[in-house]
Amino acid sequence: MKMIFLILIGSLFYSHVFGGTFTSTNNGFWITASTWGAGPIPANNQTTGSDIIIINSTVTLNDNFSLKTGTNTTIRSFDTLIINGDVTFSNGSFLTVEPDGVLIINGNVENKNNSDQISINGVMDITGNYDGGNGSAINGTGVVTATGDFTLSGSATIFTEGAGCTNCSYPTSPLPIELITFSGECEKDKSYFSWSTLSEINNSHFILERYNKENNNWSREKEVKGAGYSSTIIDYSIAIEQQEGYFRLMQVDFDGAFTYSDPIVLNCKVPKLDYVISPNPTLDNLHFKINNNNSNEYEVIITNIAGQLISSFKMNNEYNLDVSQLEIGIYNVTIISDNQSKVLKFVKQ
Repeated sequence: MKMIFLILIGSLFYSHVFGGTFTSTNNGFWITASTWGAGPIPANNQTTGSDIIIINSTVTLNDNFSLKTGTNTTIRSFDTLIINGDVTFSNGSFLTVEPDGVLIINGNVENKNNSDQISINGVMDITGNYDGGNGSAINGTGVVTATGDFTLSGSATIFTEGAGCTNCSYPTSPLPIELITFSGECEKDKSYFSWSTLSEINNSHFILERYNKENNNWSREKEVKGAGYSSTIIDYSIAIEQQEGYFRLMQVDFDGAFTYSDPIVLNCKVPKLDYVISPNPTLDNLHFKINNNNSNEYEVIITNIAGQLISSFKMNNEYNLDVSQLEIGIYNVTIISDNQSKVLKFVKQ
């Protein structure tokens, strides 16, 4: 009996001194057991130092969050931690947001003295104030934003565009969204528009605009709600009463800032561009077939999801393309002819 008691005491001592490892496995709330892997749920306020917390999904914490000395938290790429409360980074705590990871803090942030192991390589968005103690720092290659005030002491450093502090360093901030496709087509009495985003930061909504030749201006056609924050591909589509001409997308941030896409032209008098690419997914060969009985020449442009040009060529009704050397991933195919274009995706395995 004494032996069992000693083992139990030793087990409890180990768990409190050395902490535990917690990995989220499902989207959900911090306090929900099914959100985490086997074992207990990490405490909301991180009272145990030396914990290792891995955000491997989308997790929402409706509480304050304190990273104690020795606690190590990582937000994986394409995953999100949302904290609806205040956040404290203690000296000796570790936080890493990997590329395309997102940390949203709906509260204030205190980065205590000499807390310099905060590495943001994705996005950290703060809706409250940021208070950085002497010697504190936020490092990395990502972007940090806050709607409140930045207060920095001593040699504290941070990076964010327009923070207005004397000890800040500013890397190049990414665009609010990465738009990878935008196309339109006519069908019956409707004009259909579709676009895809690779990622979104602070994105409130999109506005489809049409150029008015008579007034020499752009008129608003339809508004579509954005995702806000996203690090995965999102596809959008809308329909309006059939119209022709030049169209563009206006993207609007939550703070009212906006950007425009390149315009596209829609000609409803031209027969609908209908094509098939197969097999999809593919390992080595991609076959293009245009289902129009004409001898038109089509321009084909292939880009990766980052919008980088991979290949371009001209074809008539059919074409075979060797894609065996492409990296595994998702690619966009744009086919252009007679002032119209259509975009489709294919997957390289």
